[in-house]
Amino acid sequence: MSEPTDDPPQADQAPGGLLRARDIIAQGRVVVLAGAGLLRCAGIQPPEAPGGLWDRHDPLRCAVPAALDQTPRDAWRAFGEYLSEARRASRRIGGPSAAHRALWSLERRGLLRGVMSLSTAGLVRASGVEQVAEFFGAIDRLRCRDCRVKLDAPDDAERRWLAGEPPRCHACGGRLRPDMVLFEEAMPRVPRARGAQWAYGARTLLILGANVRKPPMRNIPLEVRQEGGHVVALGDVDAAMLKRVRGLWIKGDLNDTLPSLIAEL
Repeated sequence: MSEPTDDPPQADQAPGGLLRARDIIAQGRVVVLAGAGLLRCAGIQPPEAPGGLWDRHDPLRCAVPAALDQTPRDAWRAFGEYLSEARRASRRIGGPSAAHRALWSLERRGLLRGVMSLSTAGLVRASGVEQVAEFFGAIDRLRCRDCRVKLDAPDDAERRWLAGEPPRCHACGGRLRPDMVLFEEAMPRVPRARGAQWAYGARTLLILGANVRKPPMRNIPLEVRQEGGHVVALGDVDAAMLKRVRGLWIKGDLNDTLPSLIAEL
């Protein structure tokens, strides 16, 4: 393996870019920003995308806080459909996808500081990666609206939710809700703080199909670059952002490029 340099990575779509990305990532202290592109690797369309969950179900009846009280059966049927998709993907042999397995391998090699996940499917965690900050929560986690206790969705949750049955809290009998961000709600502070801690001092930010056009995500590549780190993007990319941070772009399907990159380390 060639000796990595401290020169900032240049925007590069050539085949040799994979080798340069390998040398950068091999230095360790990698932080991953994982978005919709990684979710699609597992065969799940992002909820907000055309053909996704909120295209099949009316968000006003399912995906806003008021829906939990006004149209609970519609809301929980939609949640059940999403949970079923996520669990079906996580039960596949070897994990949700080849890209998810590659992330797990990167952590096992001691090169990964953490994954900032913008997906609510919980698949990065389900793949075995331990250091995950789920910026918008996850469909397989619940919290009580009354006593605030948090718990995992039970094994029979898919069946009950698909039947439109709102779950109840085992601790107090109160009303449960998915521990994920709905429309009209703010992003929780704790995962953002955890991600910021990882990003500070990161050697490399690896962007996997994530939309970095909106705050706070749009600031993360700039902050990593200002601290002397590298930015490497795989899959769909914000070309303007990548040019600003002099980042490296590896084109192709994440299920092919990410495993190939990790295998080269």
